[in-house]
Amino acid sequence: MKTLHRTLAAGAAAALLATGALAGATSATAASAAYSACSTTVTVGGVTVPATPAPWISPTAKSTWCSISPRPDHLGVQGPGVAALQRHIESCYGISAGPRGVYGTGFVSALTSVQSAAGDGPDGVYGPSTRDRMKFRPDNGGPCVTVAFTS
Repeated sequence: MKTLHRTLAAGAAAALLATGALAGATSATAASAAYSACSTTVTVGGVTVPATPAPWISPTAKSTWCSISPRPDHLGVQGPGVAALQRHIESCYGISAGPRGVYGTGFVSALTSVQSAAGDGPDGVYGPSTRDRMKFRPDNGGPCVTVAFTS
């Protein structure tokens, strides 16, 4: 009996996904769940950007394949990854991103505006798609640029 219920539930979910009914509800969650949280920073091409520790590469390695998302468990998250992204949003796009270093509703609103301006789907999730499209201010203060990321 349990197998029948699981099969029916899986079939219903597949049908909803196929019709797009759940696509909006699952895209941000799926994207943010696929990557570790951006809890630190790394410098790429003279630009300090959000990153995550990558101990599977080496004890000191960092990866830019990370996310900051509007999941309830991320709101209120603090740290250098969030602060770096806020600096870029404020400096390159002129949008206030809330209290420095805190991922809150002001940050989500600002990020959604940046995503729209950068031609990315405005879902409030910072991940590889947004990272590859948005502009960042170089550490030397030069004009905002897009960065070629490899990790």
